Amino acid sequence: MKCKKCGKEVEAGYNTPDGFFCSECWDKVSERKKKKLEREAMLSYARLGRILRL
Repeated sequence: MKCKKCGKEVEAGYNTPDGFFCSECWDKVSERKKKKLEREAMLSYARLGRILRL
């Protein structure tokens, strides 16, 4: 996978609804943006859970 910001190939990093980030670029993301991405991910998981509920 490639980092969304710097474009370098990474083996481990952070997968967000906004894209994949390497550790170095993720550290540069503001706390406000991190919280927003976390909220988006949780909402998508909740939607998926409602769809898959049996």
